[in-house]
Amino acid sequence: MAQISQAAKDEVLKTKMAVNPAIWAKRSKIKLPNGVIFSFDDRPYLIEPMSSLAPEICCMKGSGGGFSVSVGAIPSIHGCCYSRYPQGVGNYFPTRDAMQDYVKAVFNPLVQGNPHTIGKYVKAGGKGTDTASLKRIGNSNMFFRGATLTPGEDGQEAAKSISATSIQFDRLVPDETDQMDSEIFVKLVKRMANACVDGIKGKYEIRWIANPSDNDRGIDLFWQSSDQREWFRQCQSCGEWTCAELQFKDNPEKCVGFYPDLLPDGRKKGYIRCIKCEKPVDIAPGKWIPQKPERAKMLGYHWSHLTSHYQNPAKILEDYRNPPQDNLGDIIRLDLGYPYSSTADKLQRSMVLACCGREGMPENHSGPCAIGVDNDDNKHVVVGIRTGNDRYEALKFLRTTTIDFNEVYDLVRRYNIKFGVVDIRPNKDSAVQFQKACASVGCKIFLCEYTDSPLQDANFNDNTGVVKVYRTGIFDTTHRIISNQQIVLPRQSSTVDEFARQCCNCVKSKDERRKDTVIYRYVKTGDQHDHYRNALNYFVIAANRVQRVNRFKSSNRVLTCDNNYRRI
Repeated sequence: MAQISQAAKDEVLKTKMAVNPAIWAKRSKIKLPNGVIFSFDDRPYLIEPMSSLAPEICCMKGSGGGFSVSVGAIPSIHGCCYSRYPQGVGNYFPTRDAMQDYVKAVFNPLVQGNPHTIGKYVKAGGKGTDTASLKRIGNSNMFFRGATLTPGEDGQEAAKSISATSIQFDRLVPDETDQMDSEIFVKLVKRMANACVDGIKGKYEIRWIANPSDNDRGIDLFWQSSDQREWFRQCQSCGEWTCAELQFKDNPEKCVGFYPDLLPDGRKKGYIRCIKCEKPVDIAPGKWIPQKPERAKMLGYHWSHLTSHYQNPAKILEDYRNPPQDNLGDIIRLDLGYPYSSTADKLQRSMVLACCGREGMPENHSGPCAIGVDNDDNKHVVVGIRTGNDRYEALKFLRTTTIDFNEVYDLVRRYNIKFGVVDIRPNKDSAVQFQKACASVGCKIFLCEYTDSPLQDANFNDNTGVVKVYRTGIFDTTHRIISNQQIVLPRQSSTVDEFARQCCNCVKSKDERRKDTVIYRYVKTGDQHDHYRNALNYFVIAANRVQRVNRFKSSNRVLTCDNNYRRI
């Protein structure tokens, strides 16, 4: 048998290094920003996601783990060096400050620490390509941007982003997606309309990487759409495959065992038990196994501190049992790599449905009633009465089928509505016309503008017909009303189920982009549809301006619909 020459072996290796960033980083002995030479010895779980050429990957992870550098930075640099990305790579961060910190702490050290493997491809100077936001590597551009939307009037977000205009790229790496405005993701993906990875038109790469925050938000939404890969390690005693993350989620006490000897500081040292024989199982040998293989369009990787040589499973279990400062959220998110939303920050469907009464939705009511309208193309409406101090009853939920207010105007007559609050945007003209039409039948309508100022809890301006409301404050109010069952809803139906779902599609979250002050905002989750929640907000504002009504007082008379009102 003919011997393969060393020159031929070198050529094969060279070809592999040009295609696979994992082989390239290991063979080139890339020096990491912390000065350590790149290796998979302690992090075998990184080989597959780092080597993958799949179009789209999401990594939902605990803190650390090396994903940002190994799945994000190094493959991006490798692809630029080997001209895999002719248009370049878009690296996006929550803020411009975060972007600059990343360039200083990660990118620059990788270039400076590897002058012969990376540095020789980086072109300094010339037409502004050596800036914090733009680097030239080989024949490709490396873009660094803050993923911030252009602020609009009264805190409303504008429909464009300065950071995403006038550039195109083949690979997108949004780092810490949960700290970004979700609206920008679509805009960023559109920047790859002309992607051409490896010379193949239409081929692109996206790497979503983040510590999870809340349920149904950010990286968790990408994870739900992925094939959900978990790391399984093989027991060297019985051969069984065990996933620490799934086992801990199912039974934490059974997942973690304890060695008899204590650590030098007196704490217990733990290990991951084999699911079959309960003996200690190490991280390797191991492999990623998809839990939802039918969702192969996006590869999803979930990693936690349980799959780390640097963490003590006993401490993870102890912190889970007794969270430091009672902060269970950070243990679940940063240690276990799962999203977490407390009931204090996010309504649950069961909490909303617990407010349901036994009565259905009446076709009319003697009032006086209040109305709240979310002014989207299809109006979402809540009609009801105030039954006491901070006590309400919702009588009618409606999603209109047209862009105009005709169906809403019909409700004004049938339910004897005396006061209403309507979202001023996006259909302001028709809202103003509705406001005028309602005035002619004795119903006062105010158009609502949300603000970020806590000084404007509910500031009604009779001259302009506009009420300015502190957004976080009114979301807090309706959260409390539902949590404390201070509102009676109609009995459960498909419409009430949809109302409940949309009420749960937002969560109170700390704005991590603000360094100077702590600000909490309600952000959208799930499919982003929170129209009924906003309509409920507007209803509560309006209901507090009408007199109290006995909740059992109603009318069976059928009122005639006034068809004179039409949208111009």
